[in-house]
Amino acid sequence: MISSGNSMFDVIDELKKRGTKKIYLATTYALFTKGIDKFREYYEQEKFDGLYTTNLSYIPFEYQQEKWLHVCDCAPLVSDIIYNIHNDLSISSILRDRSYPVKLLEKKFSSCSHTDKN
Repeated sequence: MISSGNSMFDVIDELKKRGTKKIYLATTYALFTKGIDKFREYYEQEKFDGLYTTNLSYIPFEYQQEKWLHVCDCAPLVSDIIYNIHNDLSISSILRDRSYPVKLLEKKFSSCSHTDKN
């Protein structure tokens, strides 16, 4: 979970000190309680390459327009869970299935150029 983002900025700074070239952030809930200005600043300074989150928390529309922010739609997964619960079916197979997040990442990165080996 990202609240203000301060912990993420500390990690980014430490990774950059150690020579990391590409940094992608991932979180389930991006709350941005202090806004996105510092994220925008870090991105413009090329300190990180992207932030991936879900739509399981409210993210203002104007934030979603940022080039660095990628929001993964979890509606199909949530609807499957609700359907199974409503129909008194197990949700354990849904929760154990790791293919959904993998598919989301593959979809996001499939349009990226893979020529940069850094």
